[in-house]
Amino acid sequence: MQQPLLWSCTLRLLSPLLLQMLLLLLRPSTISFAVAPVAETITVDGSGGADFRTVQAAVDFVPDGNRKWIRIHVKEGSYREKVTIPTHKHYILLEGDGCWKTAISFAAHAHAGIDHIMRRRHRRRNVTTSPTFRSATFTVLADYFVARNIAFKVHAFHAVSAQSRT
Repeated sequence: MQQPLLWSCTLRLLSPLLLQMLLLLLRPSTISFAVAPVAETITVDGSGGADFRTVQAAVDFVPDGNRKWIRIHVKEGSYREKVTIPTHKHYILLEGDGCWKTAISFAAHAHAGIDHIMRRRHRRRNVTTSPTFRSATFTVLADYFVARNIAFKVHAFHAVSAQSRT
C-alpha cells in the first residue's frame, strides 16, 4: 500500500518544468508517416533499358513549376555525374535501390587553395560566388525534395605540385 503514496510524493517533488520535459520525452514521435501520392515515376538506368541513362536528364524532364510528387527511381549502379535540382523543379522524390547499391559520385574541387578561400572571409558572403559552390556533386536549390536509399559521394583528388615531387 505504500507504493501509490511514494509515487504521489515523487510527482509532487518534481518541478513543473522537469515534469514537462519528462512528458515531452515520453510522448510518441512526431514524425509523420503520411504518404503523399506519387503522380509519376521516372526510371534511371546507366546501362539503358529505362527512361533515362543519367539522373540529370531525369531531373531536367520534370516540368518547371511542378506541383505533384514525381519519383525518380535510380536503379542499382554508380552514376558519375554532377546533378543540380534547379529552384523551379519542385516535388522530387529521388529514390535508389539502396545506399550500398546506388550512388551518385563525382570528382570535383574548388580550383582554389585554402589561402584564396581564407582571404575572402571578410567580403560579403554570396554562396554562388564561393569557389566551392560549383564543386558539389549534388546540389538542391528547389523546395520539396526528398532523397532516400541512395548515397552521394565526392571523389576529390589532390594535384601533386612539381615542388613536392622533387
